Amino acid sequence: MKFRQAAIFIFLVLPGLLGAQVIEGITGNAQLLREAEAHFFDGLKALMLEKPEEASKSFEKSLDLNPANAAAHYKLAEIQLGRNEITDARAHINSAVKLEPVNRYYQEMLADIQELDNDWKGAIKTWRKMAGKSEDDSDIRLSVARICIDHKEYKEAIKELELCQKESGPSNMLFELRQNLYMKKGDVKGAIQDGEEWIKMLPEDPEAWFSLCRLLLANKKIEEGKARLFQMVERFPNNPAAHLMLADVYLQENNIEKSRKEMRLAFASPELPIESKIDIVAGYLSGPISPEDSQDALELCDILMSVHPGDARVFIVRGDLLNQVNRHEEAREMYLKARAKDRNNFGLWEQLLLIDLNLNEIDSLVIHTSEARTLFPNTPSFAFYNGMGLFTQKKYLESVEALEQAARISLENKSMQLEIYTLLGDAYFNIKQLDKAFRNYDEALLLDSSNGHVLNNYSYYLSLEKINLNKAVAMSSKLMELFPEDPTYLDTHGWVLFQCGRYEEALVPLEKASKASGSGVIWEHYGDALFKSGKTAEGEAAWKKALELGGGTSLDLPSKISKHKIY
Repeated sequence: MKFRQAAIFIFLVLPGLLGAQVIEGITGNAQLLREAEAHFFDGLKALMLEKPEEASKSFEKSLDLNPANAAAHYKLAEIQLGRNEITDARAHINSAVKLEPVNRYYQEMLADIQELDNDWKGAIKTWRKMAGKSEDDSDIRLSVARICIDHKEYKEAIKELELCQKESGPSNMLFELRQNLYMKKGDVKGAIQDGEEWIKMLPEDPEAWFSLCRLLLANKKIEEGKARLFQMVERFPNNPAAHLMLADVYLQENNIEKSRKEMRLAFASPELPIESKIDIVAGYLSGPISPEDSQDALELCDILMSVHPGDARVFIVRGDLLNQVNRHEEAREMYLKARAKDRNNFGLWEQLLLIDLNLNEIDSLVIHTSEARTLFPNTPSFAFYNGMGLFTQKKYLESVEALEQAARISLENKSMQLEIYTLLGDAYFNIKQLDKAFRNYDEALLLDSSNGHVLNNYSYYLSLEKINLNKAVAMSSKLMELFPEDPTYLDTHGWVLFQCGRYEEALVPLEKASKASGSGVIWEHYGDALFKSGKTAEGEAAWKKALELGGGTSLDLPSKISKHKIY
């Protein structure tokens, strides 16, 4: 870009250099002039190479030989301005302007530097000196107006904008600027009059009408504002702005039906951007929603879908509304339609996941998370819930693959790591990879040594395999400290003791568990401990109770009862 700027400078500013005056004493000294010119071009080359310090020295050498080189003063001022050396920059640009007072580039830089030097009045004078020297002075008027606005000289700014309009014709920008200035002055009447003038001069521009309507309504001139809105609707029947504003007016008047009618007319217009429509509907999601409001919002979504049928955002916002009013299955249908149009929308997959979990629909959960974890392989939640769903479906090998992926990418999420290791332990045990199962349980306990699920399963599975029973007793004993009344954990502790041959000790937690539970498994365990403790009649009675309760009892239970024998 700097090369381009330098090139432009050469073509637009350099011609002035060639006709520049030469100070007395070197007039006609062609050698000195050539040297000055050579240093000047060296400076330009250095700027092209982005070497401002080197350029600065070259321009200074050029000025030493020819102080009347306006272009060198200009380029030095430019470099010093970039270094925020305002005083030096102002001195050089003053020299350039004095040498070539008609050069527009020099004048503009002078005005900018004056403004930076807090001489804004001087900047205004400089800008005004440039007026009348080109066909279109609108940029000069706007620059003066901007300075006046910055320094709260609103009356002067308005005058400049009026002159700008006379010279370049009316425009929305000029009217809008003037209205804002009238309002900053506190002159509501002046702003309204200017708004009326705007309509008069640009009657076919809806922005003129909309601006006046907004101004009237904002200043509590409701009836006048409504009258103008009706005129705007009549003149621009397909423009949604007037309908939206009328909808708001009617809402303030608590005329709900008319407000809804105007809102629907606005939504039916393709001229209203879909982003604006979605923002309006999303407003219903900001808090609790009444049945009436939810129905109203859904009807607006229906219009959205008919006007913008190919946009995924329409289905998403409708899904969000349905989700908020607990119509989860319908919401999921909307998200699935949106997914067909925007497959890579991360938020969509998150919503599908949450709905599947909320509805406890494992098959859907597995289908959706399988696709999501492929699309977003670095998102641990998709892999984890996919693994959880597959585990629930008893697809343990597939579950392990998904959970291992989740473990690799969730290192920063310790709570999820705990759940992953726990589930991996359960899954590996179910496919009889005991070392991996117990290794994952150990990892889980490193994160939470008091996790009841891990302590229970780990100790129980060790007892089933009759390995590392001391560790199993330690974990089940900790369960008793943490959860002394839980029948499942009481049963585990009792069964671990039973497997250690500590039958009398096992009776205590198993008896307590059986009294608190209707589980056939617990009653069978209790019967086993009674039988091994020599209380055979009581043990057989417990077995019969277990057989009656059913639900996971051993295949040997009927034989134990009939043969009065434990295996």
